[in-house]
Amino acid sequence: MANIPSFYRDTDLKYIADRVVDGDCCALVGVSNVGKSHLLRAWRSPDVVRAYLGDSTDGLGFVYIDFNLMLEMSEQGFYELILRTVLTLLRELPTEQEIFDQVNEAYHRVVEPNNPFQVPLSFNEGIITLCEDWPRRLVFLFDEFDEVFQGIDERVFLNLRALRDRYPDQLSYIVATIKRLAESRRGPEISEFSELFAHDTRHLGMLLERDSLRLIDEFAQAEGLGFTPEDRAFVLAQAGGHPGLLKAVCHVLATAFERDEPDRVRVADYRLIRERLEDDISVRGECVKLWNNLLTDLQRAVMDFLANKQLDRVSLQELQQKGFLIRGQDGKYLSLIHI
Repeated sequence: MANIPSFYRDTDLKYIADRVVDGDCCALVGVSNVGKSHLLRAWRSPDVVRAYLGDSTDGLGFVYIDFNLMLEMSEQGFYELILRTVLTLLRELPTEQEIFDQVNEAYHRVVEPNNPFQVPLSFNEGIITLCEDWPRRLVFLFDEFDEVFQGIDERVFLNLRALRDRYPDQLSYIVATIKRLAESRRGPEISEFSELFAHDTRHLGMLLERDSLRLIDEFAQAEGLGFTPEDRAFVLAQAGGHPGLLKAVCHVLATAFERDEPDRVRVADYRLIRERLEDDISVRGECVKLWNNLLTDLQRAVMDFLANKQLDRVSLQELQQKGFLIRGQDGKYLSLIHI
């Protein structure tokens, strides 16, 4: 499989491609702004699909769903957004008119039902039409899924599980969440859906150093700045491989440049810049979101680490896996968050 120069997380893209080829469902779990949405949106690009899936491309239909676009947090809002997005895709791909009309009719019955029972029934009719008559396998990419998964009727997810069980060769789900689904919500019906991802969950760590450096260089190029090797090393040391923090630190570092001489090589006062990071709204905002993503026991572990207390092996491994602890140039661990 070829690498895509303009995309990060090559190994994660390959993981998703392998799950798609096998017809599996999978979950991507990672902290805020670590790159989950980037990975899901990548599959809207024909170049990415061709590079990672080759001859399978024409037999797949990737449907990217951003649940921030839901009109309301409800069963009806959930089904409406999915079918609305599906219709947009059907307009872009070669689709028989009869198939499009059937899905379109199902969509309108979801929007204007005669009774509450018609909402899930009409949604199912639309999906069943695609699974039975559309020549492509449906791959739903569920982004910003946490709030929806926790907030709407659990029967919705039992219904998704039933559709998957009925059409295992025609329907797959890929979800992106901050927490594992089993940690976010429990219950007999909800567990049926969560089980789909129990053996295919990938924890997204921070960017590899090569990807982080490329992101830093792209920022500098876009801003017309000449970051030195020392600048790049400083940004890496402060932000690790977290994309949101990398961009925020780059913005603060950019203020050290003379705007009338953007390419001038100069020695930055990193001590002063580090102080500015403490007060920068974007940097603090990213740190707050990261902190809130941690369960209480891991928040305690971070505080213990910052207090130079020894962590137990499980907490240390989990903080490493999530990317909250990174290795400095001296080989010692550093915390991505400073309380």
